[in-house]
Amino acid sequence: MRFTDLLRPDTVVADLRVTSRHALLEALARLMAPPGADLAVLEALTEREMLGSTALGNGIALPHGRCAALEEPAGAFVRLARPIAFGNG
Repeated sequence: MRFTDLLRPDTVVADLRVTSRHALLEALARLMAPPGADLAVLEALTEREMLGSTALGNGIALPHGRCAALEEPAGAFVRLARPIAFGNG
């Protein structure tokens, strides 16, 4: 499976406006989760971030996680309107 196979037009967002890492993870969960499962997806993303930041540097991060609420892999691509601190913290 290619990364582009995970994306749908409604999961690609340019100029997303968030002010924190948590707000970004919430937005990603809403984009990827089926109805009623956004909290479970948020928990999976947050738990993974607690293990260590998925920030790669140079403005790129790849938040990810495993969630039983998703029956198949899901993905989203967002570009932030303004950079946020995403590393540790």
